[in-house]
This record gives sequence, C-alpha cells and structure tokens, in this order.
Amino acid sequence: MVAEIPVIKDDTDRSCSVFNSSDAVPTDVLYRFRVGIDDHPEPFDPAEAAATLGDAFARDLLLKGVFPTSGAQVLTLLADLAKDGGRTDHLDHQQFFVLGEGSQIPVTPATGPVVRALRFLVACGPDGGPDPSTPGPDILVSAFNPEAGTTELMAWDHDKGGFNFYRTFGETDTAWVFAGNSRDALAAATRARGPFESHRGGNVLMKELRAPWIHWHSIDAAVDQNVLAANNPIRTHPWFLAALANKRGALDCETKVVRPSIDRWVRTHFDALIAEGTPTNTEPIFTAVLDTPTVNITCSHQHGDPTLDKDDEPVELPLSFFLDLDGFGADRGGLGLLTGEPTVSVPRDVYDATLTAFHVHLSDGFDFHRQGDTFFAFAVPERAYEDHRTVVEARRIGLLSDRLAAAFLMTDFPNPIFSTRRPALLAHIPAELNIAEREQFPDAVAAAIVAAASPGSPEEEFAELWGVGDDWREVFGKRLTDYLAAVAHAVQTPSGFHDIYRVAVSRRKQMVDTMPIAEFGLLFPVSDVEPNPVVLHADATGHSLTL
Repeated sequence: MVAEIPVIKDDTDRSCSVFNSSDAVPTDVLYRFRVGIDDHPEPFDPAEAAATLGDAFARDLLLKGVFPTSGAQVLTLLADLAKDGGRTDHLDHQQFFVLGEGSQIPVTPATGPVVRALRFLVACGPDGGPDPSTPGPDILVSAFNPEAGTTELMAWDHDKGGFNFYRTFGETDTAWVFAGNSRDALAAATRARGPFESHRGGNVLMKELRAPWIHWHSIDAAVDQNVLAANNPIRTHPWFLAALANKRGALDCETKVVRPSIDRWVRTHFDALIAEGTPTNTEPIFTAVLDTPTVNITCSHQHGDPTLDKDDEPVELPLSFFLDLDGFGADRGGLGLLTGEPTVSVPRDVYDATLTAFHVHLSDGFDFHRQGDTFFAFAVPERAYEDHRTVVEARRIGLLSDRLAAAFLMTDFPNPIFSTRRPALLAHIPAELNIAEREQFPDAVAAAIVAAASPGSPEEEFAELWGVGDDWREVFGKRLTDYLAAVAHAVQTPSGFHDIYRVAVSRRKQMVDTMPIAEFGLLFPVSDVEPNPVVLHADATGHSLTL
C-alpha cells in the first residue's frame, strides 16, 4: 500500500525546491514529477515507466526494484552492472571531480567559517571528445555528500535521446523521482521548470567551461584538503581523494565529459527535428541564438591577489567578455570572422586601483568578508557554450545560413549576453516552423526584420548588417577587429577600464538576480557600482540604462 502523497496545490514555484514539498514519501518506489505537467509526485506506473525510460539507471536498477540510498551506493551498483561482459557502456569507468565557490579561500585562523559549497560530479562511462562517435559518459551523478542528502543524476536515454533527470527527494532523500527528459527543457509546459529552471537547454551544467576554471579543482587551482575541517569525514572519503588525485581535474571534466555531453544532446535534438518532420517550436532555438537563457563563467589567468603573479604583470581580460568568441572565432564550429585573438590587457595598477575605487570585496552572505577579488581576476559571465552549439547545429541543418547567423550575432555585438537590443528580433521569428521548409527560412526572416526597421531600432541595425551583402565576412571581421582595438586602447587608462568594470558588474548582477545557477555568495565579488544595467558600445564606452 503506497502512502498518500500531499498534492502541491500552488504551481507558482517552478524551481527544484518543489521536490522538497512532499516529506513522508515511501522509499523503494520510482515517482514521476515533471513540473508543469504533473500536479504532484506520484508513483510511476511500472509498465509506463518501462515504455518511457531508456537509460541504464532506470532499466537495470530502479525498474528492477533496486533503489540506492546515496550517491556512493549508486556508483557501487553501476560498477556491479559493468561486470556483465556483454555491456558496452563501461559504467565502472568513473571519474571524480570536485568544485566549490569557496574552495580557494585560504584556511587561516583569521578566516573563520566560510560557505565553501564543496560538491562532487561523477561521470560514469567512456570519455568523450570532439568526434560525435565519442559522445561521452552515459551517467552523471552530482551530490554534496556521497553518503547522504540529495543526489541528482542524469542518464542518457538510448531510445529517444536526451538525458533523463532523476533525483532523490522526500524527508530523508531516499526516494527517487523522474523529473523529465532533455526534451522537456524545450517543451512549453515544462520549460524553465523543475530541473530545467537551471538546465535551461536540457544539458549538463558546468558553469566554468574555459580555463582556468575558477571554482574547480584543476591544474590551475588545486583544492586543498584543508578547506574541510579536520573532523569532516569527507576529507578522507574515496570521492574526495580520487578528485584531488586527478591533477587535470576540470580540464578532463570540460573536454571529456561536459562539452561532449552538450554536443551529444544538441546534435541529437536537431537530428530529431529532421527525422520527425513535425512542426517545430522555434522559441527554444532562437532564444538561444538571440537572447541569454543561460551563461558560462570565465576569468583572467592572472590572480585576484597580485602577489601571486609576477611583479606588475598585466591582467589579461577574457575576449569572450567583449564578444561572442566561439561564435565569431574559427574553433568549435564558429563563423571564422576573427582573423586572430588579440590580447586585451589592463595594467595591474589600473586594475587594482579600480577594485579599490569600487570597494570590491568577497562575501559568502554570512560571516565571511574580505576586501579584494576572487582567486582569479575578473570573473564574469560569458555566452553559454550550449547556446553557441545551438547556432552551430542550426547552421548544419540549414535552418540558419552563415550570413543570417552572422547578422544576428553582430546585432549589438559588444554585448554578447544580456543585450537590450538583440532579443527584439525574436518578435519576427514565427512561433512554429515546418522544418521541411527550412531552406527558405533565412531569407524570409531577414526580409521580415528588414521590413520592420525604424530609425534607431534593432531592426534597423540588423537591416544595415544584412544589406552589406556578399561582402559580409570582410566587413563584419573588420568591425570586430576595430572594436577590439578600441577596447585594448581603452583599458590602458583608469577611466576607460572603469567603464569596462561597470559593465562587468552589471552582467554579474543580471546573472545573480535572474539565474538560479548563481547559487552561492562567493560566485562573484561584490562592489559599490551603480545598480542600473550598463551596456557596452562599439567605441568601448559603457552606458547606464535607466531602470
């Protein structure tokens, strides 16, 4: 007899916290709760679950009545599955990674308590790579504590594609719930709800996807065992020791796990659009192209503390802050409009003086406060890799021509994220598209935007870009080169870099205020810069917008 589960009557809460709304739930039962479709968690009918779930975690464990009670037990059971000689998913190949926003705060008597938010990611399955034939691990496990508390799990569905999202829930976090598939991240009813509030595209989430991976154990910033108290059992746990033993850490996670997993799902999604041939909801695709549904984080290779670098070494600012580096670059399927990657560096004294002028400091939101920057300097949000891959795949299937993609991305290009202009072009994208007619789409959409142009509007900016015609590569490339030259010149002076730093603070604030992936206080430094949004212009000046 299954105990009655309280119905969640208020559907205004779309976040993952809704999974904690039911406390007294029986264990050893697989529940289903797709926020936006299901009113409340309910036991998943075994026959329906078997027809719905095509991943190893469900088929070989949950649907056979095997319910692990912790992340550690999940890994043990997956490794046991691998003993079957007929399997090819190699779930006993397990890689451990650790991160934490407070992982680089030195441990000293004066430091006091710090909300370090250390947590683990474990990848189970073969390494991935840039070749689609090496798609990466099938199962990913995330937990703060390997032995207790909430465990989150993503498992690749070999029948319908995409990742199936699972997590423990209930008072003791020992019941399991199926929370949806990657496809649900793109469906109107479930978009931005439940796990897809954070996993906006249905993808694996690793915020830092570019060296030096500011919050991850890595070759650039090793996590010290002493960030945990001497009596903390995690210090000697096999997960923690295995993560610290891998000196490459975040590099392996980025290149062998996360980027391949993102590539795998985005390519699968676009392949399915072609294969299914049904009317396509354009909103998730073109929001990723023209707006900022999510972000990654990047930073300088120099440290926030100047004593950790060579004397007077300038702070090299990440180019992806200034423009869509992946989109305009030649790597990772970009358009190849950048002929090189110039260095944009601010003198160290100018950088440090700006931090002082803006009262930049660290705070975990509780007891820890310290003047100065994060471990690596100039931590800022950048355009998300998964959104870039959406552009790449849309170009691959002919939904976007290279020229249309370039004109879209060049509209308000100094603001690759949180643009106040580029999203206006979404109004001219039809809500549904017959994918079989995709070859006519680029010219038709461009014509609609050009027809709507009015003085000073984003449409007018797009129309001018579109009107360049066949010379668009050379013209756009020169604009980008000239812009980066203006930026490189501006940051040499205090006033010029002040403008750049104001934009950085504005983008940090927009991420923290609007995105649930900004979970912990030490993600970014805080400062006294004005609260209004600040946008960057092509002359490298920052301009405040009135709220």
